[in-house]
Amino acid sequence: MVKPRVFVSSTYYDLKHIRNYLEDFLETMGYDPVLFEKGEIPYSPNIALDQSCYEEIKNCHMLILIIGGHYGSPSSEDIQKYGKNPIEYYNSITKKEFEQAVKEKIPIFIFIDKSVYIEYKTYTKNREMDSIHYAHVDNVNIFKLIDEIFQIKINVIIQPFEDIENITEFLREQFAGLFAEYISNKKREQEFADLEDRISDLKEITESLREYTTSIMKKIQPEEYTQIVRNEQRRWEIRKISRFSREPLIEYILDAFEPDIRNRKIVYYAMKESSDLNDFLQKSLLRSEQIDEFLKANSDIASRDYNDLKRKYFGESLDESDEDKFDMLEDGEPNISNP
Repeated sequence: MVKPRVFVSSTYYDLKHIRNYLEDFLETMGYDPVLFEKGEIPYSPNIALDQSCYEEIKNCHMLILIIGGHYGSPSSEDIQKYGKNPIEYYNSITKKEFEQAVKEKIPIFIFIDKSVYIEYKTYTKNREMDSIHYAHVDNVNIFKLIDEIFQIKINVIIQPFEDIENITEFLREQFAGLFAEYISNKKREQEFADLEDRISDLKEITESLREYTTSIMKKIQPEEYTQIVRNEQRRWEIRKISRFSREPLIEYILDAFEPDIRNRKIVYYAMKESSDLNDFLQKSLLRSEQIDEFLKANSDIASRDYNDLKRKYFGESLDESDEDKFDMLEDGEPNISNP
C-alpha cells in the first residue's frame, strides 16, 4: 500500500532535534517522511544538490515547513547570481522548497517558532527601519519569507509553536481531519456518480421523446415543422445565454468593461468560437490594452474558469447548422465572425 510521502523542510543544524522527532512521529502515523539527511532523496550528478530536493517535492503528498531563527544557505541559483556570501536579499534553500510545494499545489503545514513569530509582528511595524537588530533571527529575510507565506491563501496552514509537542499534536488533529475529509469526498463522489447516471438516463428519455415528437410533427405538420423547431432552438439558446451571463467570469467581464461590451450574446458566441482565453477576449471585442491588463491581473484563475465554461456550455455541438449559428443576434448587433 502506498504511504503518504511527507517532505520535511527546515534549516538543519538549529532544528535537527525537531527533524529527528518529526521523522519518528510521521513513521508511527504510517506516513513516509522525506528528509535530505536520511539519504531518501535521489541526488542527480548532473544538477546541484538543492535542485534534487526541489525535484523530490514533486513526488510528495505534502510538505512540513519549520521556521526557526536561521534563514539558511542560499540556493544554488542565487549562488550563481550573488556568490557564496550574498549580502542583499536572496532565496534560501528552505524558501525554494516552500515555493516548489506551492507550485505543486500540495498541502503545506508551516510551523513558526513563537519567538520568531512575535518578533515578526515588530518587524511589520518597522519595515523601513534598517537599523533595528532582532534578537531571535539571524537574517531579516526570514520575515520576508513569512510575508510571502501569509500571501498564500490556498493549501497553506500556519501555526506558531513553542516545542515539538505543539507540532505533533497539531499535525495529529490535521491528519485526522484530512482523513475525515477524504471519506466525505468519496461519499460525495459516489452521490455525484449516481446523479450523473440519473441525468444520463433522463437525457436518453428526453432524446427518445424528441425523436418521437419530431416524427409525429413531420407527418402531421410538415410545412410548419421547420419553423417550430427553429423557434424552439431560439428559446433554448436564449435560456442558455441567460445562464451563461450569470457565470462569475462572464459577470466580471461584462461589469468591468461596460460600456465596451454591451451585449451578452456577443460574449457567449465569442467563447463558443474561441480557442483559448486570449482568443475569447479578442472575439469579445476588447481592446488590446484591456486584454493585457485583464490577463496580467487574472490570468491563472481566468484560464481555469474559461476552460470550465468551455466544457460546460460547448462540450457538445448545437443542432443548428453553421450558417444559422449567429442568426439569433438581434438586428444591428455585430457578428463576431466578421467584426
